[in-house]
Amino acid sequence: MGVADSPDLANLYGAYFESLFTEDPYIPFFGRFIDDCLAIVYASSATEAVRLASDKAKYDGVDLTWSASEWGAPFLDMHLYVDPASNQIEHKAYRKPLNHLERIPWVSHHPYDVKRGTFIGELSRMATLSSKLFHYLDSVRDLKLLYICRGYPVNMIENWAKVHAADRWRQRLESTAKDAGDLFVLKSSFNPLWEDFDIKSLLFTIKKSWLEDQPSIIRCNLEGRCAIHNSDTLQYAIPLDMRAAEKKRLDATAFKYTMVTDVTMLTDIQQPSGKGKRKLEPTYQTSLDRFWGDSPSSSSEGTRKRRKAADGGVVRDPEVLPSKNSPRVNTGEDRVSVYDPEPRNVPLDVSVSCRSTDPTLPRLEEPEGPFSWAVHWVHSDRLGLMFEKNKVFDFHKTSFFNRRMLVSRKRTTNLFDLASVWRKAKIRQAAQEPPLDEWN
Repeated sequence: MGVADSPDLANLYGAYFESLFTEDPYIPFFGRFIDDCLAIVYASSATEAVRLASDKAKYDGVDLTWSASEWGAPFLDMHLYVDPASNQIEHKAYRKPLNHLERIPWVSHHPYDVKRGTFIGELSRMATLSSKLFHYLDSVRDLKLLYICRGYPVNMIENWAKVHAADRWRQRLESTAKDAGDLFVLKSSFNPLWEDFDIKSLLFTIKKSWLEDQPSIIRCNLEGRCAIHNSDTLQYAIPLDMRAAEKKRLDATAFKYTMVTDVTMLTDIQQPSGKGKRKLEPTYQTSLDRFWGDSPSSSSEGTRKRRKAADGGVVRDPEVLPSKNSPRVNTGEDRVSVYDPEPRNVPLDVSVSCRSTDPTLPRLEEPEGPFSWAVHWVHSDRLGLMFEKNKVFDFHKTSFFNRRMLVSRKRTTNLFDLASVWRKAKIRQAAQEPPLDEWN
């Protein structure tokens, strides 16, 4: 059993031959745990019982050694026996004659919680192996003496047994296995610092940083236009970098173009000026303002002033139009300019109610995985600001926030580990060397 897959291979091999077994009225029960078998046989003697069991359980290439008893027999770390008073099968803990009774000594550098957990785990094992209370009490007494002999303080062992022994007996048949769910495993080594370190505070700090660093999303799974999640009501949600990009795009495309005085300037080959050649007039870069009847100006500030005069003293900011796929709605809000240095918290009109929670409205199908339907702004150099609704990654739909953190501690390297590494290195080196018959 030195290989990790040995138990699985043994079970598969034994299960094949057990599928060929036939029912036998003299053997009402037959069970196997890897390479240990247990059977209840109706026979007149122990010799006949061994013969019946040997004839039934046959595995090719495997020789089974059977032992039979009329009143009891050991199986693994449990002793089964027939109670003469009640004529029922009872069981208790069994210790092999060559058991070395090795336990973690008190002087070991193992942490306190590891030593305490080992003792409590053995209490649970003794309670499960005992069918009678007095069997369990005898096992607890022997266990306490064993740990005291290994150097554990007497008062500590008595306190551990007093606090946990009764609960382990009461819960011995209850299913205590719980789904731990997804875990964050923090791999470490045995260190006294872990006794004063709060792992829950570390996990809380990590989750808090996730919440602060993750960008917020505006969830809306309503099919079509939502009364509150649209391009008009969410003008304040335009990011500052998109506002700056849109301002730059509008400034670059709203005004200027180049005018030439001679179409020959547009040809690939220019005619040089000289004697006998017509001298070309210089070109000028002008704005569209000359077609408005005012004097031309090259500054955007002059254009804004002329607009101010035309509008009665009000300087208008370029308006950010929504996408064609998002129809407009009159909300009574003030539009937010892309020239604003910071977004303003624009109050919503109370006359417009958000119907995204109305169950009668059609909904988009819930996406698979950690995704949600959300609305957000995007910017294009050609189309400008656009309001879209699509699937985005939703960090809150992952299992990260519901996970617990487990500290997996490993003992530090000692002399035996170094010896094992040296032995493996020598075996690997010997495998790479040529055989002895190739040396000649």
